[in-house]
Amino acid sequence: SGAGMLASLLFGSIPTELQEMYPPMVILFFACLVQVGVWWSVLNLLPIYPLDGGLIMTCLMHSPRKMHIFSMAVAVGLTALALFTGYHIMAILLGLLIVVNYNGVRNSPY
Repeated sequence: SGAGMLASLLFGSIPTELQEMYPPMVILFFACLVQVGVWWSVLNLLPIYPLDGGLIMTCLMHSPRKMHIFSMAVAVGLTALALFTGYHIMAILLGLLIVVNYNGVRNSPY
């Protein structure tokens, strides 16, 4: 089924039907394309300012200071998880978001 094939591509396993139908480089290209598209969307919805999830949190929390503190807390937790699991590039990206939110806390009036 289509949903099963998409789930397989998301988690790195390539169904045998696709392996028989297309050359390996084509399958690899589309598998990477699917993974980047889905995982980037998931990352973007994290409740960390200035990502889209953080902008949604800005609308829900009426205090910019609280929103930045919450964003920092989520980013610190995810940074620790990324370092623990070996995703160092993700940890660097999240570290930059921590700095952005730290500056937001310092500059926020309330």
